Amino acid sequence: FGAVNEQTSCVKFVMVCYDTTVNRSVTTRVARSKQQRLQKLDVCSEFFNPSLVKEALLQRSKCLISDVVLDQNKFPGVGNIIKVEGLHMAKIHPKRTVQSLTDSELASVVLQCRRYAMGWLKNGRAPVKKVYNETTCKTCHTFGSVRMVKIGNDLSRVTFWCDLCQPFSTPSQCPLPVSIQQQQRQQQEPKKTCVTGFSVKQKCPQHGSHFFCLRRVRHKEMNRNRIFGTCRQKGCPFFVWADSHFPECKTCRKKMILRVSKKEQSSGRWFFSCSCPGTFAWATNEQLAPLGSFLTPLL
Repeated sequence: FGAVNEQTSCVKFVMVCYDTTVNRSVTTRVARSKQQRLQKLDVCSEFFNPSLVKEALLQRSKCLISDVVLDQNKFPGVGNIIKVEGLHMAKIHPKRTVQSLTDSELASVVLQCRRYAMGWLKNGRAPVKKVYNETTCKTCHTFGSVRMVKIGNDLSRVTFWCDLCQPFSTPSQCPLPVSIQQQQRQQQEPKKTCVTGFSVKQKCPQHGSHFFCLRRVRHKEMNRNRIFGTCRQKGCPFFVWADSHFPECKTCRKKMILRVSKKEQSSGRWFFSCSCPGTFAWATNEQLAPLGSFLTPLL
């Protein structure tokens, strides 16, 4: 909240966050100046000027495009989801630098980020996410083509992209050779294999499949991080374990925990692990298939 001091013409803002109070005084002239300076760069502004945004992004030409579009002084209003989906629709790999993009490619990034943001603003909710928090790309519909890794300076956020829709244009800098990528994707293509236990057709007996979702146990107990199915409808008691077909740890005889890799060379691949030393196994298509599209990396 803010208040104007009539004697000094200053606006005093107080932001409270996690029981910590931060006081910062900003003059009205500085506030108006910043608003006027950024209004043509703001991704949702009615005065949006894509040419000025391109010029601003080019000022950090040696930086990764995935970092620059998050710079609130160059492209204000763009968050991680808009960045991920905008780069995907523009078919640009997030590890490319700004200077490696052609004029038309950079213009496409600006346009697609603007388009996704305006769709979000108009409808009041995010448009369909093609790669963000997905295992299967919703553009090429290839199972396992979506990769995820923490890159750039903003290491607190995970970046998603599709290897097939967003190829890296410089092979010498590509994290994995294309042949290896294709081999991994072929190995990860789902097969029609019957697996007993949990089924992707699982649904809430009372509210149906529309409200069904997967979640993890977050409490500090023996079942911590196990995956289960539940109903999003408030007050519904529906519950079912979704890991009945998962392998057991040979040491403690408990169900192993399904996780997704965020490492450079294996980003996006699912694996099983346990707190017991030396317990690790890559997940197979047969083990992932029953979870279907309900399985997401940020689960």
